[in-house]
Amino acid sequence: MIQNYLLVALRSLKRNATYTVVNVVGLSIGMACCALIMILVYHEWSYDRFHENGPDLYRTYFQWQELDGTMGYQAMMTPGFTEEFRSEFPQVQRATPYVTGNQNLEAEGEISRHLVAEIHNDLFSMFSFPLLAGDASQVLLGTDEMVISAQLAESKLGIKDGNWNEALGRTISITREQVQYDFNVVGVFQDIPSNSSVQMDAALSFTNYGRLQLGGNNWGGRVTTYVQLIPDSTPEAILTAAGPFTDRSFGKYIDALRDAERLATDSEPYGFELQSLSDMHTSTEVFMPYEKPAHDPVYSYILGGIGLLILLIACINFMTLSVGQSAGRAREVGVRKVLGAHKFQLMKQYFGESTVLATLSLGLEVVGPLEAHYQPVVEGAGAENGINHIGRLVG
Repeated sequence: MIQNYLLVALRSLKRNATYTVVNVVGLSIGMACCALIMILVYHEWSYDRFHENGPDLYRTYFQWQELDGTMGYQAMMTPGFTEEFRSEFPQVQRATPYVTGNQNLEAEGEISRHLVAEIHNDLFSMFSFPLLAGDASQVLLGTDEMVISAQLAESKLGIKDGNWNEALGRTISITREQVQYDFNVVGVFQDIPSNSSVQMDAALSFTNYGRLQLGGNNWGGRVTTYVQLIPDSTPEAILTAAGPFTDRSFGKYIDALRDAERLATDSEPYGFELQSLSDMHTSTEVFMPYEKPAHDPVYSYILGGIGLLILLIACINFMTLSVGQSAGRAREVGVRKVLGAHKFQLMKQYFGESTVLATLSLGLEVVGPLEAHYQPVVEGAGAENGINHIGRLVG
């Protein structure tokens, strides 16, 4: 019986070829546009959510209230802040500074520009950036050590077929102000997904900050600090006791704000905060110079609404054409009723035709535009991490 319904549906669609093509193409375009928009929205909302330790990871930032009542926020800390914070609060399990800059890397006579970070090796235990070669707890213990991405190992050192251990012991140089600094490769990390705010092609020990200062200068330095709290610990426990620490660590900056008459005279005009890693990419008010730019979630809502509106219009168009076409099939319906067809049988026939059209539209969407225009993303440190590998639309 089902085979008969399907056969009649295909014959009907073939007989009304113009109607079929218009309906299939229109619905397919609507579904494709909606799917592509939702992929972009999902990509933005998936930022920094793939880390295994994500619920315990936080970024530090400083906030202050200006004289006019507006709030200022920035995630820039002094170079010594990370160690001070780690030693001050027992709730901190791991911590790392993070500062980046584009540098010319030289290996085997070839020079190319890449994003280099200065960090503590705790970063590889905090974030889900697995090492393909090397020991996460032993890398970057020396000033002259470097950890590179798999993509950099392939393009810069010619490593092939995943033989990442061949990169260990190789030398990569950085020249600053006519002084050459040589670094030994001690690890290779998996390419960082494109939906990560933290990006890097190579990493050095933060002990290089004095001689290879990658960040800008702001009351003694400009460094982002990430911390991992011990399980079941909350940031509120730290912030409750953070008053004296804030006064001591940000004293120079607070004095500078007061001298510039930018600090309010309220009882609590400034403060130190911890921000969850999963909220970082949608926090546009906090200035962060080294991570990927934050994304205003309002745009995701707008794009999502546009995608659903396009799909709704395509469905309305589909239903309108179907109703219009059904008026010309009154004779067919009459003949079927005379021959004993029941109402439910007629409904199954027309539902079957609609299902065939929707299936054809979905097939055209997947096999056609999406497959032709969907390619992997390779941004900065790359993008190869399972479901976190999103992709880019290309023309």
